[in-house]
Amino acid sequence: MAIVAWFGPIDAMKPETIRRLRDGIGLTALIPDDYTPHHSGFRLPEDLLESSPLARWQEQHSAVARHRKTYGLAPNASPVFPGIVGPPYDDSKLLRLIDEAGKQEVEVWAHLGLWGYGGDIFPDLALHDDQGNVTPDEYLYWGVPICPNNVEVRDWTGRCLQYIARHYGVKAMDVDHGHYPPLASITGIFGCCCHRCEARARALGYSWEAMMASLSALRQRLSRLTLSQFQRAASLSYGFPDFLGHLGYDTHLLDWFKFRCQVANEHMEALTQAVHQAVGDACPVDSHMFPPAIAFLCGQDLPQWEKTVDRLTPGWGPVVGWDLSQTNSFAVWARKLCRRVAGLDERTALTVIYRFFGYDQLPMPYTVADLEAERFPVAQVMALEIKKAALLFSGKKPFLPPYRPWKLTLPDTTYLGETIKSIGAPGFITGGDLSDETMRAMRVAV
Repeated sequence: MAIVAWFGPIDAMKPETIRRLRDGIGLTALIPDDYTPHHSGFRLPEDLLESSPLARWQEQHSAVARHRKTYGLAPNASPVFPGIVGPPYDDSKLLRLIDEAGKQEVEVWAHLGLWGYGGDIFPDLALHDDQGNVTPDEYLYWGVPICPNNVEVRDWTGRCLQYIARHYGVKAMDVDHGHYPPLASITGIFGCCCHRCEARARALGYSWEAMMASLSALRQRLSRLTLSQFQRAASLSYGFPDFLGHLGYDTHLLDWFKFRCQVANEHMEALTQAVHQAVGDACPVDSHMFPPAIAFLCGQDLPQWEKTVDRLTPGWGPVVGWDLSQTNSFAVWARKLCRRVAGLDERTALTVIYRFFGYDQLPMPYTVADLEAERFPVAQVMALEIKKAALLFSGKKPFLPPYRPWKLTLPDTTYLGETIKSIGAPGFITGGDLSDETMRAMRVAV
C-alpha cells in the first residue's frame, strides 16, 4: 500500500513517534490537529482573518460560552468554525512538525473544518428548518452548520485554503465537516430552508413549495407512528421500497435530500477548485465523508461526492466516524421514538432501525445503553461500511478507508485490515495510540 496516514493531535507527533509509525506500519503522511484553534495550527495574515464573516466571534459571549461547554473546550480554545478565525495563532509547532516530517520523508497534510459547525455562534448564518427554527439545544453536540449556500463563507474558506496551500507547502488538504448534521440531530434533516437555499433550489429547477410540503407531511407522519406499525415492521423482512411506501412514494421528499447533496457538492467542488487554482495539482483535496449508511441523508451523495474531490477519506469521532456517526444516530432515534410512541420498547425500535439501514445482518445490541457504550461489533460495522463504499465509488479516485484498531482485539484488527486489502484500497487512514503488537497485526493484514 502506498498511502498510510495517521490522524491525531499535533502534540503527540513527536520525532520518535513519527519514526516508530513509519517503521511499524509504513507511515507516509501525518494529519495534525491542534485542539486549541481546531485546525493544524496555521497562522493566517491579519487582513485575511479580518475579512472573515465570522471575525467578530469573540463578541458573542453567551453563545461562545455555550459552545465551549457543549464540546468540553478549554477557555482558550476557539469554537469549531469553518476556515480559520482569529486571533492570529502561533504556528511554530506546525512548522517544526513539517520540518521534522520532511527529514523522515513523511508528508504533512493540512486539516481544518468546513461549514458543519459555527451556526450556534452566528444564528443568522446558520441552518434553519422548514419552520424557520435554528437547531435546538438538545442537538447542539452534533453540530450546527453554517448554511452551505452562504457564498460569502464559502469564498472566504476557499481563500483560507489557498493561503495554506501556498504558504505552508502541505502535501494534501484533508478537510472535515463538509456536510449537514448526522441523523443524530433529528431536526437536521429539515434544514436548511433559509432564503439562500430557497433561491438556489429555484435556480436549479426544484419546486420549493412541493419540497416544503413534503417536509411538513414527513413531520405529520412521524407524529402519527404507532406501536402496531413498529411491531409489524419488526416481524417482516422489511426493505427500502417498503419504507418509501410508508412515505407515500413522495418524490418531492427525495428531491429534498437530492437538493441538499447537490448544494454540498457545489460547495465542496468550489473549495477544491480554489486550491487547484492556487497550486495546481501539488495539493490534492480530501474531504471527510459519512459512512454510506447515512451519507445521503446527511448531504453526501457519495458517487457524486467522488467527482468533487481528489481523494476520498473517512470521518473520525462521534459526529462523522465510520463506527459512531451511524450508531449514535440509531441510539438517538430509538430513544426518541420510544418516548413518542406509546408502548414502544428499545428492542423493537432498534430492530426496525437496523433493518432500514442494513444492520440486521450484524450482531448488534438491542438496548440504547449498549449501543452508546460501544458494545457492538466495531470491526464488523466498519468493514460493512468500507465494503459498501467500495461498491459506490468508481475507482477513479483513491479511497483511503478508516483503519481504527484501538479498542479492537488482534483478530478484529486483522479482519478489518484484510477487508481494506480485499477492496484494493491504495492505503488507509488510522489514528490513536498504536501498540507494537497492533502495528504488527496491521502490517501483516494489509
